[in-house]
Amino acid sequence: MRKSLIIGLGLVAAVSIPVLAAQHGGHHGKGHGADMGMMTDGPTTRSDVETRVKTHFAAVDADKDGFIVAAEADSMRTKHHAEMRDAHFSAMDSNKDGSISRAEFDAGHQSEHQGAAVAGEGKGGHHMRGGGHGKMGGMMGGGRMFERADANADGKVSLAEALAKPLARFDAADTNKDGTLTPEERKAARETMRAKWRDRRG
Repeated sequence: MRKSLIIGLGLVAAVSIPVLAAQHGGHHGKGHGADMGMMTDGPTTRSDVETRVKTHFAAVDADKDGFIVAAEADSMRTKHHAEMRDAHFSAMDSNKDGSISRAEFDAGHQSEHQGAAVAGEGKGGHHMRGGGHGKMGGMMGGGRMFERADANADGKVSLAEALAKPLARFDAADTNKDGTLTPEERKAARETMRAKWRDRRG
């Protein structure tokens, strides 16, 4: 299979990578893992979250004017989608001949399913770690999610706006208010969020 065909098939396994889940703020991505920039299962400080958001904001703010507009967010999201597709193709193309054989395709998907199963067992069935550039969550999600980040509805997201929700969610999860989110606090926050999702679904 040639690269264009693989991309055309959608690369189901690649789409399931937490980076995309975080970017689009799906069931897992908008939880207290990805949206707050937490990429570890260990303790996370408020400063860690702020630093990650600022770093990512600087990367998305292409013209360095201190604001992110929808076009910049869309451009960054498109770039990372392409990088993910290329990385996934490269991983499956084990002999590096520029094409994917049926054997390579099947082997790649078998490996991904096994990895997903292990991750699910380790996370109680919920893989909440927001990796890569998903850490800005809504800001890079486009459409309604960009509008939610744009609190004053001026068509652009400032650094203060980008920081607001991630830090608010961190503060809500940091129940003892010591500035550090422990694995136990993160787990409790996820359970609270799941309960809210269940209530919304009725």
